[in-house]
Amino acid sequence: MSIRELGLPYSADEMNKIKDQLMDRLNDFKRKELPENIFALFID
Repeated sequence: MSIRELGLPYSADEMNKIKDQLMDRLNDFKRKELPENIFALFID
C-alpha cells in the first residue's frame, strides 16, 4: 500500500523522517534498563 492510497497528507520524505524517528525511539526503548524490581516486560 502506498502513501497516496492511505490518503495521508505527508510526502514520501516526511514519512521516511517519521519512520526514522519512530525507529530511533523504539531502539532507545529496547536498550533502556528495567528497574531492579522488574524481571521482564511483556508487550502484546
